[in-house]
Amino acid sequence: MEQQTSEAKQSGADGIVFGSLLEDGSVDKTSLTHIIKTAYPLPVTFHRAFDECKDPFTAVHSIIECGCRTLLTSGLQPFAWQGLSLIKKLQQQFGNKIEIMPGSGIHDSNAEEIIRTTGVKWIHASARVDAATGKIMSEEMIRKIITVLSAMKNTQQDNLFQDR
Repeated sequence: MEQQTSEAKQSGADGIVFGSLLEDGSVDKTSLTHIIKTAYPLPVTFHRAFDECKDPFTAVHSIIECGCRTLLTSGLQPFAWQGLSLIKKLQQQFGNKIEIMPGSGIHDSNAEEIIRTTGVKWIHASARVDAATGKIMSEEMIRKIITVLSAMKNTQQDNLFQDR
């Protein structure tokens, strides 16, 4: 993984996505630290290996301590919309130290709810077949997600100006 990280960095990657757990379900801090050092100055996102950890709050502490900038998670559930309560807790407790990014099963019809419920600033949606619905993420669906996010951003900016 270190070699692949170096190659990705040399090839112009914008960041690295990596995750590693030990057999006991805790974060493999040794391998994570090596990848972060190899990737520097690129940001590292800890991927959904997190969703297999035993203790999410201890795991987040380890991930932050090692230097990850983002945590990609579905809240220890198969799909992010099923793990909203944990994602919200992670955002509230750690959102000022690491970007919490929900991922898995996010599409145009649930993106807004996921963001509003959890308070996150970022989401991860993939342009592929949605396992839950069998729908292919189309250009139209991606545009809808962008429209929803833009509308939310504008509403937040309007509220910001009204509060002054």
